[in-house]
Formats: sequence, C-alpha cells, structure tokens
Amino acid sequence: MPLMVRVQYARVLAGAGVSVAVLMILVGVFASGVPVGSRDTVASVTVLNKYNFFTGTVAGMLAKPFEMAIALFVPVLSLVLSPRNSLQNESVAWRALLFCAQGTLGALLTGAFSTLNVQQLDPVVVPTIIASDLSSPSSLDTALSSGSDSIGDDLLFSLRATADTLLRTAILPVYVKATESVCQGRGGWPNIATIYAFFANDWLIDLLPDGHEASFSLHSSVGALSSASTTDSNFELDSSASSESAIAADRFNASLSANLLLYMMFFSQTLLAWDGLSYLENSSLAQFQDVVTSWRAAEDTNGESITDFELAASTMLNKTLSEQSTRLGLNFDTAAASFNASRIRLSADIDFDVVTLEIPFDEHAITSTNTSVSASASNSAPNSSDTLIRSFSSITECGGSACLVPPPGDSFSATATLGDAGYSQWNVEPQIQAFSACIFEDGTEYMTADYLHGASCTRRSSTSFLIYSFARRVVADAMVLENASSANASPMASVTNLQRYHTITLGRLSWRTKDLANKFNAACEVSDKNSACMGLTIPLAADNSSTSSVRHLIVGESYLPVGSLGKFDGLYSRWTPLAMVTTPNDMQGDLLFHRNVRHFEHKDWQNLDGQCSSSVDVFATQVDQNRWYMSFGLQETYTAAIFLLFQNAVVREEIMNTDGAHTLNFAGSSTVVTLEARIPLASVLISVFGSVIILVGALCIAIAGRRQEGTIQRDLGVEEIAKVLLVEHRFPRIILDCTVDDPDG
Repeated sequence: MPLMVRVQYARVLAGAGVSVAVLMILVGVFASGVPVGSRDTVASVTVLNKYNFFTGTVAGMLAKPFEMAIALFVPVLSLVLSPRNSLQNESVAWRALLFCAQGTLGALLTGAFSTLNVQQLDPVVVPTIIASDLSSPSSLDTALSSGSDSIGDDLLFSLRATADTLLRTAILPVYVKATESVCQGRGGWPNIATIYAFFANDWLIDLLPDGHEASFSLHSSVGALSSASTTDSNFELDSSASSESAIAADRFNASLSANLLLYMMFFSQTLLAWDGLSYLENSSLAQFQDVVTSWRAAEDTNGESITDFELAASTMLNKTLSEQSTRLGLNFDTAAASFNASRIRLSADIDFDVVTLEIPFDEHAITSTNTSVSASASNSAPNSSDTLIRSFSSITECGGSACLVPPPGDSFSATATLGDAGYSQWNVEPQIQAFSACIFEDGTEYMTADYLHGASCTRRSSTSFLIYSFARRVVADAMVLENASSANASPMASVTNLQRYHTITLGRLSWRTKDLANKFNAACEVSDKNSACMGLTIPLAADNSSTSSVRHLIVGESYLPVGSLGKFDGLYSRWTPLAMVTTPNDMQGDLLFHRNVRHFEHKDWQNLDGQCSSSVDVFATQVDQNRWYMSFGLQETYTAAIFLLFQNAVVREEIMNTDGAHTLNFAGSSTVVTLEARIPLASVLISVFGSVIILVGALCIAIAGRRQEGTIQRDLGVEEIAKVLLVEHRFPRIILDCTVDDPDG
C-alpha cells in the first residue's frame, strides 16, 4: 500500500529561524548580564545559592521549549537523509544513534542555559556629597549657629618652601633651644609671641608647601618714573620694559592694581599710623582715584594703560611717601622706593592680585638726625657720599649669628601701642591682616570718595577679601669684628652701608565656586538648597605617608570664612590678624643676620670667646629657627590667605570608580554590590555553534527533502504505515503531511 509523506518546508525553515532568533536574543541578554539584586555588602555563599536556585529554575524553563523543538527536528532530518532507516529500521543501534544525535544537538543548543549563574560584581562606590563633606565638624556647629635689596627679587624669594616663612610654626612645632647660649654677655630670655587666626589643621603643611610663580609681574621704580615724567612730557618706557609690558598687556588690569594701591594707602593710615590720608588732605590720592575712574570708564586695559598706571602710581606714591616721611620724621628714601603689581594663580578657581611697595630708609639722614643713639653704639661720619659705617657693641647688641639694629630714637617709643601718640611705623611688627572686601553702590569693589566712612558700601563681597601685610628687613655691604681698644672694652662690630627696608603688600584673593557634585561625578544630598554643593576645591601636595592617592581639600560655599572677617567701615574697618609676631620691648628693632651681609668675615666671629649678648643670641636663634621674621611678605600673604579661606575645609582622597571616572571618598558615599545573572562567553559560543547546526539542518531538510520525496513515498506494509500515522513523536504532523494513497479509491 503506497504511503505519501510530504515535508512542510516553509514551516521547517520558519520554525528553525524563529527558534534560533529567540535563542540568540535570550543568550545575548544573559551574556551581557541581567541584574537580579543589589546589596551594600558582599554577598555570602548562602545568599548566592538562593539566587542560583531561582536562576537555575528559570534557565530550565527557558531551555524546555528548545528541547521540544529539537525532538521534532531530528526525526524529520533523519527522514530526509535516510528514509529507509527512518521508516523500516527498528534496531537498537539506529534508535541509539537518533537518541545521541538529539541529545548532542540539544546540549549544543541549550547548553548556555545550564551555565546561567548569579555572579557578584565588584563593589561600586556611589559618591554622594553630604553636609559633613563641605566643612569640618567644628565649623559646622559655628555655621549652623636673603640679603637682597630689591623688591623684584621677592618674586624669586617667594618660591621658597612655606616652612621657611613666618608661617612655619603654624604648620610645624615651635623650636626651643635646649642648650644655653654661647654668649656670656648680660641679658635675659626674651618672650616672643605669635598669633595665627586660621585653624591649626594637620593638612596645612601640604597646602601650598612652596611658593607659586606669578603669571605676570610689573616692577617699577618710584623715583625713576617720577623724575622721567616730570622732565620729559613724551616719556616712554625703555625697550625692555616695553617688551615686558607687551607680554603682560593681556593679563594686566590697571584699574584693579590701582584700586589695590588706594586700599594700601588707607590701610597704612590705620595700621602704620600714617597721617592725613584723606582726599581732602592728600590731593595726590584724589587725583589718582580720578585717574582710576577714567580708566574704568574707558575700559582701558591695553598696553598703554600699563605705562599710564606706572606713571600715575609713581606720581601718587612719590608725593604720599614724601609727605609721610616729612610729617612723621620717618626719613623714607622715596626716590629709591619701588612697587610691583602681579597676579598669582593659586588654582584653577583662585587668583591673587597683589601690589607691593618697598620703602628703603635714608640711613644717612637717620644717622645725622639720630640724637638718641645708645651709648654703646657709634656712628662714623661717612667716608664718602655713598659710604656709611655704624658700630655695635658685641657684648650688648650682637649675638652669635646676628646684631640687633635699634630703631631711630627720635621717632620711636618702645612702649607705644597702636593708637598712642608716640606709635610710629618703627613700632610695627611683621604681620598679615585680612579685611573684608566691599561691594559699592556701582556693584564693584572699586573705591569711591565715600569709602572713607564706608558710606557707599552696600554689602561684603562673598567672592573675595583683602590681605594686608607688613614686612621688614635689614641688609649691609660688610661687617667686620674689631678687637677691643682696651681691657675693659668689648669688641665692636663695624657695619658698612647698613640699609633697612619696610615692605607693604596689599592683595585681593578672589575665587569662583563650582558645583562639586558635578566636578567629582557625585550626587548631592545637602539640605541647604541655596548653595547646595557649590564650593571650592584645591589639591594637596603629596605627603610622606604610604598612601599614593591624591588628596583634595573641599569646602562648601556656605562655610567660607568671609562672614568672620571684621565689619567694613571705611578707614575704621576692623581687621583679622592672620599672622602676627610680638617681641619684647627691649628687643625692638631689626636683626641683621650674618647671611644678609654681602661681605662677611666668618673667621672674625669665631674668636668672640663668648663676648656677645646672650639675650640677643637667644632672641636671634629663636627668630631664625622658627622663621619669626618676614623680609618681603608676598608668599606669606597669599599663603596665609589660602589658609584662612580653607580653614573649614575637609580632606577627601581621590578614588577611581569602576567606570573609570575620578571622584572622592565622600562621607555620604555608599557601596553597591550588584548580583547579576550571566552566561559565560564559552557557553554562548557553543550555543551559537548549535544554532548554526540547526539552520544548516533546516536547509538540508528544505533542499534534500524535495529530492528525496520519491524515496519517502513508497509501498510499505500495514505495520510500518500504522507507525507513521500513529507515532506522533517520530513523524510530527506539524511539519509532515502523511497520507495513504488507496489505488482502488
């Protein structure tokens, strides 16, 4: 009896294609990983076993449809490839072959599901900024409730280590001499006091550990410019100065530098007891202020304004210094005075604009008018117009490393304090003071005529403040120790061309706050919606610890100490002492250290045999070892300002997240461990190989089936025909059309 068997080729191809596509989608999804949970700690084996139980069950359910499809596919493929065996062969070997083929193909196709497992990914830090990341705990409570005689050399001198400045004992322990002085001369133990307004944080030593080079600097001499401008109406800078001006033109703001000079003059009236610096009494200041106003009106910040600034500033300073020298008897050498305007970029968001005025003294005039020289010191008449020799008694005025040069007696009272009638510039110790900056009625910080009484000040600046510093030093050309003239006399230190300098620095520290959450790829969870996570950051220098991570200081905008500065009230504005040194009354003056003498004979001082003052020696040793002196002031000024600005800051170490983004270990950060169901890559490749076999087999069925139709359709016995028609799993009707052709019908 003939049996008609036809293969539904379209169904075979469509079924194989859909099955492979669905399989590849599922395998691809699980190959990339499917999150099934997350934790804030590493999961234990027990937890992973629970997850793997559920994922294994799901994997078995996903694999079952594909196994059923293979059970339909293999018999059809065997029927097409070997019709006789499929229809008539009932041997165990043939059945075993079909069983192995079906099992192997099923393992290749669905083996990926058997390797599906839950993996524990590397912990991921979710950086989150909270309030404690923007300020130190103490401030949170508060908030919520070298012998150089030129100022130009200060730019090089300012690149020294901060630990070699007046700020040394703010970051390092105070040095105390353990042994007695080598000097035997009379004198007691001097008492030196230091004051620092900023908090003594441990990280101060790593914040600006060295000086910063200025991005531009403009150095000018008061005397040279003043004389040139008065004698030559067509005065121009020399070629070298013009070249320097051209380089600095795009970075120099004449109006800003001039405004800082005006502030310097008025703060000097307060701190140095200068006299009559009001617009009514000092016409040079009023004229200078008018010039500054005209620059601002014209927005003149090009190369010409550099020359204009130098001429206008030198004219004003020449008149002002000459007036103060005459009024107060200070004997300034105004012609030799110089000033400097520069900008120092301390970080990407913090700038320091500064003007510095160096005032040398006319030592010849001081010597000729000094009627209160100590009996032990003598002043020799100059050998020439350029030479001045002064002598100091080693037993009362010199130590082993320095001599104490007393202030001029006719303009100095050792016991006078600020506000006393006898207080003068000679009483002023090295110091750094901070003043709040004012926003005037025009919305700028530029001084107006109403400044004197603070009348036009509308509010304090929240993005800047002013810093004033006073430094002093003394140098000399030579120092020689002369033997005593008699048995009862002491050796004398003969000093040639002693020269004292006072240096005034007025700087403006300005900053631009940023969104710290955005900068460090973090979330912001700060309740203060006004400033949120706005703030400042600056990297710390690498310390000596074993950690190699980069550390950053961060402080929130709300915790910047602008509000802690004194009230702005014009000439009567209150200041904040960032750094001050106070020395005993009997040690007033300037220490002439041997290193500040250009030509010093060391061998002379090796034979002192104790004939020097123990008090001066101990005083000089303490001052030198602890750096309780300030010769220039530029570096100390901006460093102290940065210390104050970041006094409420916290330290956070830099870390790298798993996505490669840099962030910080914020206190609010959390760790997330993701549990992920994943199929290994090797299993994915095996499934791909099995899918290829399925597709090739489907093509074989489509191509070979047509060719084998005549072989499949043949006369069979009743028993074989019954098996074909009744055994569904061997001859599935969904893809096979089986009928019996009755020739008699």
